[in-house]
Amino acid sequence: MDRFWRFNSYLKTVFRERLLRGKSSVRTVTLSAAEREQRNGEIAFTMVRVGAGGIVIPHGLSQLLGGTRSIAAVALARNGFEPSLETTFFIILLELVGGICVTTGLFTRAFAGALAMEMWWVASAIWSDRSSANLGWEYARWEFPLFLGCLMFALTLRGGGRWSLDRMLGNA
Repeated sequence: MDRFWRFNSYLKTVFRERLLRGKSSVRTVTLSAAEREQRNGEIAFTMVRVGAGGIVIPHGLSQLLGGTRSIAAVALARNGFEPSLETTFFIILLELVGGICVTTGLFTRAFAGALAMEMWWVASAIWSDRSSANLGWEYARWEFPLFLGCLMFALTLRGGGRWSLDRMLGNA
């Protein structure tokens, strides 16, 4: 550990001497408050996009591995809907492919809009089923799909953002 502190002290001395002589290879970048705010906003937006898409991916994957009696089909049947096999697979692919595309920022507006509509539909279907709508005064099952639908709607309005495949491909 002593060796670490000696090396750290040596580096500080070398950089201080180079800075005083003007031979610094370290370039200092000073951002204005507006530039810093914009950069932080882009980072935060990217984290929201990746997080929202990442939440949807495991649901699509688990339903895909569940076969024809997937969670989507069971949930729809429990709420009074008898889905066709095509509807079930559409929901599964929307959640799996749409989640991957939203996470990577590819075709973000289209998939986020479709996922927002699906999440709002799920929230309204759960909310209309009064027997399972509330698990207590603190938690209701429809709250999370409603919130995720609102996040997806915000992604629909904004697009993929600065760090997305849409921007790299020129689709932003």
